[in-house]
Amino acid sequence: MNFSHSMYSGAVPVRRRFGNWAFLLLRSAQGWQFISGARGDDEALPEAARRQAWEVAAIPVLRFYWGHHHFTLEGDDGAEVQYIIGESASGELVLADTWLEHRWVSASLAAEILPEAMSPLVHWADAILTGADGTPGVKR
Repeated sequence: MNFSHSMYSGAVPVRRRFGNWAFLLLRSAQGWQFISGARGDDEALPEAARRQAWEVAAIPVLRFYWGHHHFTLEGDDGAEVQYIIGESASGELVLADTWLEHRWVSASLAAEILPEAMSPLVHWADAILTGADGTPGVKR
C-alpha cells in the first residue's frame, strides 16, 4: 500500500462506560492524542481509521454508527487530518511500542488532557454522541 504524505486520517475511538461515552486517548513522548496517521492512496477514511486502530492499539473492530461524518484539523506540520468517530466493542487494548499509556476518559476530561488545538474535535464528537448537534445520539 502506498501512503500519501498529504492525506492523513484519524479515529476517535469511543465506548459506553457506565451509561456515558468514554474517549480513548493515547500518550506518546510527544503527549496525549487520538489515533492518527498517513492514509493509503486508495483507502477511504473508515478503512484507514480501522487499520490505524488495529496497528496502534490492536482494536479489532470500530463501528461507525454515526456515518462517515468527519472533522478536519490542521496538524503540526500544516497537513490536514480527517477524524471519524468509531465505537470500540471492548476497552481491551494492546498498545504498539511507541505508546506509553492509554486512558478511556469523558469528553470533558479529554478536552482538558489533549492539546488545546484538539478541543474543537472533542466538542464536535461529544455533540454527535449526545445528540446535541441536532442528530439523534446513539443510546445503547
